[in-house]
Amino acid sequence: MFFAPSTQPKISPEVLGLLGKLATTICLFEPFRNPVTIDEIRRDVPWNVPTLEVNTDFIRRANRENTRLNEEFTPLLLELSREELLARFNSEN
Repeated sequence: MFFAPSTQPKISPEVLGLLGKLATTICLFEPFRNPVTIDEIRRDVPWNVPTLEVNTDFIRRANRENTRLNEEFTPLLLELSREELLARFNSEN
């Protein structure tokens, strides 16, 4: 989807954070019919993030042992990598 910002935004872009930054520039968005899953994000990240590697090790171990991964670990691991992920996108909190 092609997006071009309006000349007079109704809300200050700073209030919206990253969405506000996207809303102030001409850009293309690719809508998805189905949202991505956490496993797809883990698998498709194109760089080497150590916390995601640790998470992948948990998944492999669970598969080897034929057990289910306790997803309570996932938010913690993703939160630990949050700052690095934001930095890679040149974003700020």
